[in-house]
Amino acid sequence: MQKTKAALWEFLQGLGKTFMLPVALLAFCGIMLGIGSSLSSEAVTDGLPFLKAEGFHLVFTWMANTGLVAFTFLPVLFAMAIPLGLAREDKGVAAFSGFVGFAAMNLAVNFYLTARGVDLEDEKAIEHYGIADVLGVQSIDTGLLGAVAVGIVVSLLHQRFRTQRMPDALAFFGGLRFVPIISALVLSVLGLLIPLVWPAFNGWITAVGRGIGHTGVFGPFFFGMGEVLLRPIGLHHILVAMFRFTDVGGSGAVCGDNVSGALNMFYAHLDCAGAPNAAVTDATHFLSQGKMAAYLGGLPGAALAMYHCANRRMRPEIKALLVSGVVACVVGGITEPLEFLFLFLAPWLYAVHAVLVGLGFLTAAVLGVFIGNTDGNVIDWLVFGVLQGSSTKWYLVPVIAAVWFAVYYFLFRWAIRRFDLKTPGRDQEPEQDAGDEEGPAPDAEKAPARELVAGKYDAVAILDAIGGAANIRSLDNCITRLRMTVEDAELVDGARLKKLGAVGVIKLDGHTVQVVIGPQVQSVKDAIATMIPVG
Repeated sequence: MQKTKAALWEFLQGLGKTFMLPVALLAFCGIMLGIGSSLSSEAVTDGLPFLKAEGFHLVFTWMANTGLVAFTFLPVLFAMAIPLGLAREDKGVAAFSGFVGFAAMNLAVNFYLTARGVDLEDEKAIEHYGIADVLGVQSIDTGLLGAVAVGIVVSLLHQRFRTQRMPDALAFFGGLRFVPIISALVLSVLGLLIPLVWPAFNGWITAVGRGIGHTGVFGPFFFGMGEVLLRPIGLHHILVAMFRFTDVGGSGAVCGDNVSGALNMFYAHLDCAGAPNAAVTDATHFLSQGKMAAYLGGLPGAALAMYHCANRRMRPEIKALLVSGVVACVVGGITEPLEFLFLFLAPWLYAVHAVLVGLGFLTAAVLGVFIGNTDGNVIDWLVFGVLQGSSTKWYLVPVIAAVWFAVYYFLFRWAIRRFDLKTPGRDQEPEQDAGDEEGPAPDAEKAPARELVAGKYDAVAILDAIGGAANIRSLDNCITRLRMTVEDAELVDGARLKKLGAVGVIKLDGHTVQVVIGPQVQSVKDAIATMIPVG
């Protein structure tokens, strides 16, 4: 039972991590689309006539078209990214098989509908089945859910058949070549089942979306709070993806096309440059403007409170840590480096933080702020708020952020002093020249000339603190943290990892561990991976 639970944790953690590759592309493409569409719109060019020049128009139109890459092909990107991320070896074959499986599934759906004599142009059939053009094939638009299903199935097939041996006469089709073959066969069979189950399943999802929609501004409130509460265990990616890309986040007509998912609707609105309808604005309440209160104001206020509550002699030591956390939050929309400074010290304070993030979503929805996109950082505010004109009500964001800054600052300052929370700089005074008297620290003594990753992290010492290469079953990472399955979580030295630069250590069970590093986690993971024997 415990092994099954650990395996489920590992799978869900890995699945959430795989979302990051297409989502990162989507965030970049969103910025391209936002800049291109805004600077080529009449509202901007009328005020800045020089932008009407043909050269500018071509550049901005090109940017907008480039931004459509992720939006247009999002499902197939997920179908490829999931097996790519879940595979431990031969990742290229896994990704290729994901594309093959996705194409086979949709061709099988088309075959079924055609064989049953369904009129693919009939409005009733289109509405009942959700027929749409998918990679040039008239199929059922299963969106993110279908892509996730394909990705999971292909990843399992890759794991099972990657080393498949065939009889001598068929040996050419064995091994890695067999993975896309079996993926095409299995997904083609599953594609025949989709028209039978999808209408009912899609109806359930739509009902959930309508139920959330009926909660009004409290829907975004619970969404924002839920995302923060799920973040420590790494499952927030799944919740966010449901709202961004399925009917749970809203659906409706955008410039004549029916679109599902909050982020999909927002990008469709940007692409057609039409006035947003009620469905679009309601869906956008689940997007980045709700985060801006906490990301641009609240968490920086919490960081300042931690700085002011630190022992004076320790403030120079923690200044760089806090400043880098604020920059990651405000510019990159990455909050873990700050959140994990107080999550384990005062979980109740983290719960209050989750409520305040939810209130940020609610406030933006009540005031009608319409900015959208994914990250809630200052770039989103500039590109999707300021550049899109006053109709987005971007000017309210600094006011809201200032209020949240004050609330977080005084709340954290009170809580830290009232409950003597050992936030950075309060756990101990710097020892007076102890290092000079007692000699160098043990890690430095082992390898005084050791090259540091990103100029800060000692990968050799971090691996040793994790318990050594022998303690690691699997190693991966998401945006800010190492995700590991280990032989024994008790061998992971959390205190030492923090001294080596980690922000926090999460032990989900006896085998599943996460080490929060920060934005440089990819470099740290790559350095550690070179020291772990393959196989």
